[in-house]
Amino acid sequence: MAKKYILLEEYEWLGEFWFINDKEHKFPGLLKYTPKDGIRLKALLTDISNKEVGMFLNGKFDKDVVHGYAFNTGEITLLSVSSIGAGYSNFRDIEEEFRCEAAIFNCHIDNINILFDACDFAINNMNDFVSRKALNLNEQYLIDNELSATHNDVSIEIKKNALSVFGPSKLSSFIIDDNTELRSDIDKAISPVIKKHSRLSIYLIKEINYYIHLKGKENQSISFKELLEKIRQISSLFSLLFLKIVEPLEITLKSELNDRGHYDKKYPVLLSKYLEDKQIRKISRDKDYMTLPVTIVGIKDDFNGIINKWIDFLKEDRNIIQETLFNHIYFRVDAMQHYLLLLAAIERLHILEESEDVKKLKKSKYIERYDWFITKYAPEDIIILFRKYLPDTRKKVELGALLGEIRNFIIHPASNKYWKDKVDYVLISNLSELIVFVFTIVLYKRIGISAEAVDKFIKNHNWHIDTWEQK
Repeated sequence: MAKKYILLEEYEWLGEFWFINDKEHKFPGLLKYTPKDGIRLKALLTDISNKEVGMFLNGKFDKDVVHGYAFNTGEITLLSVSSIGAGYSNFRDIEEEFRCEAAIFNCHIDNINILFDACDFAINNMNDFVSRKALNLNEQYLIDNELSATHNDVSIEIKKNALSVFGPSKLSSFIIDDNTELRSDIDKAISPVIKKHSRLSIYLIKEINYYIHLKGKENQSISFKELLEKIRQISSLFSLLFLKIVEPLEITLKSELNDRGHYDKKYPVLLSKYLEDKQIRKISRDKDYMTLPVTIVGIKDDFNGIINKWIDFLKEDRNIIQETLFNHIYFRVDAMQHYLLLLAAIERLHILEESEDVKKLKKSKYIERYDWFITKYAPEDIIILFRKYLPDTRKKVELGALLGEIRNFIIHPASNKYWKDKVDYVLISNLSELIVFVFTIVLYKRIGISAEAVDKFIKNHNWHIDTWEQK
């Protein structure tokens, strides 16, 4: 049975490694994985040419693939391997440290285009997205929450896995109650059923986990490179749905489908994500079903359409919109830079929009585009909050003009002294939060999230703002 490796945990393996097609020159190494540093290989290189020595010490050495064998896990393939530091040991051997972008266990592959039959991966917050914890396990298991979609001949399925325990003949032993009469009645009631099916084993559900299953249409194989891209695309969709950092916590490649519908070969995968402490904390804290912006209810009617619209959206020239939103979710940039990127994303959205009101503004100033964005997409409560946050007594000035003035002040502080004592990180953070909220509504509608789910998101967000304002 293949071991499982989780994104947020730490591991290390001691073994021997070699560069691809050079198995004769093996070297000892310590392979480590941490969520912050990713996959690192510390190696003692004792048998390499002088030319390679120079490449190592100059930091110019990189390999697409390195193979290895660890004593506690078996075969390992390291991908996209590059040198990050080298030096001589006391014995004039080279001590080298490598950075690796991916590690595949239980196999040796030659490149990222090697084909696999399927891939399972789990993301954070998936269980809460699919079902409410208030339901007992049996109710959760009986609910049909498994969805499927297809994109470019790749099947994408949300599936569930129930962990079970063997059920004894006396089910009363699982009931926490001091009422002996109740326990006795339960055993008497179930006893005839157990006798009738005495040759069958009874299992009780212990835990239910949901995961995403990828496979080729009509059981065609898929390259590892394409699987990684699909994982990235799907994870980003759920990051939008959850409005939080979403990463693949566990990835398993599969091959050799047998007659029972199971895969005989399984290959765990670890990816280097280089997560910061605050990102790790966010991933570790799951949102509850009731507080998630969108749950499975909002996508189940058109899961296939939503998947395809989102992936197509990522492939088109709209990256600034998606990346700017994800800068907010992942805390990638400071508040001032984030604000400027959000306004640039509004201008990009304006260019992409094909509605009649936009065609009239094609040659308009960017300030008018900001006002168009707020007027068209922002709910009335959010427009009120924009006015509340903006420290301006000129009530007749349009919101787009005010946002534009702040933009100009950030870029050229000496150009507008009016904002000198008014613009600070609190103001910019509040405005950015509101713009992100409006952008989220835009993207939800564009990819086909149900109208009911979008309305629920708006109401919940307004309640959150009202509560926050009262503190």
